[in-house]
Amino acid sequence: MGKYITGHDESEISRNTKVKRNYLIMMVLFVTHDDRKETIRLLKSHPDELASLFKNKAKENHLEFSDNIPRAINLGMVREICDEFAKQDSNEDVQAILNLFISSDNDSLIDLIMDIADIQDDETVLDVEFNHGDLLLRILDENINQSVTGYDETILYDFVLLITYFRQASHVNLNHRRISSEVEEKFDWVISKLPDPIQDKSFWKMILADESNSINRPIPRNALMNCYEYIESSMNKTHSDGRGIFIFHEFDLQRDSPLKKEIVENDWIRAIIQLGRSFPNSGMVIVVLDKAKKKNQQRVRMIDASDMVWKNKNNSEITAMKKRIVDTLGKDNSYADFVRTVDTDEISNSGYDLMPEAYLKDRVYELSNGFDVKVHRSEFDNIKTIELGKIADILDNHVPTLYGNIKSKYRVVLVNNDGDFVLSDYEWRDVPEYYSITNEPVQKSDILVTRFTDKKISRVL
Repeated sequence: MGKYITGHDESEISRNTKVKRNYLIMMVLFVTHDDRKETIRLLKSHPDELASLFKNKAKENHLEFSDNIPRAINLGMVREICDEFAKQDSNEDVQAILNLFISSDNDSLIDLIMDIADIQDDETVLDVEFNHGDLLLRILDENINQSVTGYDETILYDFVLLITYFRQASHVNLNHRRISSEVEEKFDWVISKLPDPIQDKSFWKMILADESNSINRPIPRNALMNCYEYIESSMNKTHSDGRGIFIFHEFDLQRDSPLKKEIVENDWIRAIIQLGRSFPNSGMVIVVLDKAKKKNQQRVRMIDASDMVWKNKNNSEITAMKKRIVDTLGKDNSYADFVRTVDTDEISNSGYDLMPEAYLKDRVYELSNGFDVKVHRSEFDNIKTIELGKIADILDNHVPTLYGNIKSKYRVVLVNNDGDFVLSDYEWRDVPEYYSITNEPVQKSDILVTRFTDKKISRVL
């Protein structure tokens, strides 16, 4: 198999040129898929025929590609691509498309999602923002005839559409637009991974350039979509007994939204699974929803699997870890630091914090003054009021974690000798001297810390 044309340095080839090259690779693979040898020979001699061959074949197969398909063809680039793929078997074309983009190493995550879902052959699936199509492909690996509807407004639509053609997936309907309230169809499942602006923005900027080689389309506004809006809009597309699985980054789950309270109180959430930073996709959280949960149950299964080490594990070890997570979903038992069933009242009292670690483990709040606050989770259980000094220790010389206080959903107020304080939501910032603790109303769920010799702390409930 020839090597893929993907290893060019951004300083040598502009991002827009790379997008054009990727599209040309996609076009060559498409038109030569059914007759690689002869069509490659034709394109080598007449590369200017690529656009017409692509257009005609798309029409014959009723494939509606977007308007990003290049109209001006770089003839030399087409010949080079033909040489690269001349000896590649058409069975490798799907992987060739996937390899055009950064590998996210999603296999373990997607396998876990599929084990949790256990989608039945006759069920319909909605895949919102299908991105690179790896989740969609995994669904098709289970059942090539699965009914799947997908929405994605980025340029990745064209590449995933071609993948479904290569797979001969006749029951997949992909749409090159953002899903809207006008879509009346209802589904049994919605399974999706919210785009991560940090990880995926480079692809969204890879919009096909005009002749002046400048970006002519913005990043889709889904990049800034609150995950709770995402859950609500997607779950509204499911039946009254519909189910959903969403994969978010933990940062997304910690965002504030008035919809968070609504989703919790609707009793849709069946479980939340926090994965470790040793997982291939660092800091991922799985939210499992079920509209048909037993009514008035008002409980959520919190699973903190962040201590599981996934890297450098063999297949049997990975299988065992996935099995441990899946097996505990339908139970009501508790294991220290791993799983506990949490009442929605407790979630409400915690300010609607949906991170499992908040209900299973002690938390460390990183201070900018050289010491940290460790809040003991066990002191919160079944306690309505907490006295000063009962819930935490001050830890000197603690090594800050990568994410530090980004985990915190509580404000931490540090009282200094002169009355100054530092206020934290997601990051620490120094406040001028004339702001004193008495000028800032203490709010519910605040954690108050003193830097005096008694090193005491309290939480306002």
